[in-house]
Amino acid sequence: MKEFFFVLLGAFCSTVGGIATIWFQAKKARQIRREELIGEQGLEVAKKALSLTDQIQTLRIQGDAEDVITLLYKEGEWFSMNQILLPHIFVENWRSMRLGLRKLKRRESQIGKMQDGPDRDKIINEMGDMDTFLDDLAAEMERCLREELGLKKVCIKKPDYKN
Repeated sequence: MKEFFFVLLGAFCSTVGGIATIWFQAKKARQIRREELIGEQGLEVAKKALSLTDQIQTLRIQGDAEDVITLLYKEGEWFSMNQILLPHIFVENWRSMRLGLRKLKRRESQIGKMQDGPDRDKIINEMGDMDTFLDDLAAEMERCLREELGLKKVCIKKPDYKN
């Protein structure tokens, strides 16, 4: 009877061990699949984010604040749906840029109504500082995405005039 009890106990332990092993393998497989999906989606999101960063930088050079604000709001839904997959610095800079551009736009309308003087000069200086700050935000957005994707920094080459 004692041997029969040990056989039953061994069978029970073997069954429980088999079930635990299958459960653990299934859990691990689901985790790996979830990470693969996040990686695939993250790559697509990062590609679009890099494209948007390029558009932002182009509009900062060739357009005005309103053009960039329009782009940021047009892509607002995409940003909201994908910010969980984006680098934290990109998310912070996107929001900071949106707020900074609105402030810059308000300042532009303010100076249009002001007479020349020290207050107007102060606002113009603030706008120049804000403009530089916004350019830095856009550059940092590109840098963090490139690091995330393992891409090298793009350097625009210029001729070296020594004359």
